[in-house]
Amino acid sequence: MAPCSCRKDTWQVTTRRVATALGRSPEAEKLVTDVETRIKAAKDANPSFAGRTFTIGPVTGDGTITTISSAQDASALFFAQLGLVLSPKVTSLPQTSIPGRAQISPERLDLLGADVLVPTCTTPGPRADRGVAAVPAAPRRAPQVVRRARP
Repeated sequence: MAPCSCRKDTWQVTTRRVATALGRSPEAEKLVTDVETRIKAAKDANPSFAGRTFTIGPVTGDGTITTISSAQDASALFFAQLGLVLSPKVTSLPQTSIPGRAQISPERLDLLGADVLVPTCTTPGPRADRGVAAVPAAPRRAPQVVRRARP
């Protein structure tokens, strides 16, 4: 089995790789082109995105908050396609054992302050919701918490 390149490869690379393995490369090329067109349309329809900062990352059920700290992360690259910029407050933080990730202590939630906050929750639970609500930008901007789908 090949090593995981998750968080490193763009969605385009992953789509093409899976399609090649399935013998469906032409369909993947059409899909990539169609989605890139839609992303560009979203960017063009929202010029106010240009240069605005964002932070994104999971809040676990125990309240641990992690953020993407690398502009080369696949999620950060997607938001960059929309014109957003990963907040400089998080790009210089020390990494966790997962490259491109930094853990935020409850005393430093101010580091997550950005124009756009994209919290995700890896597990359900009130501690995760409280962790998101504690971020200074959260109460006034009413973040939408994205929960990972259960299999």
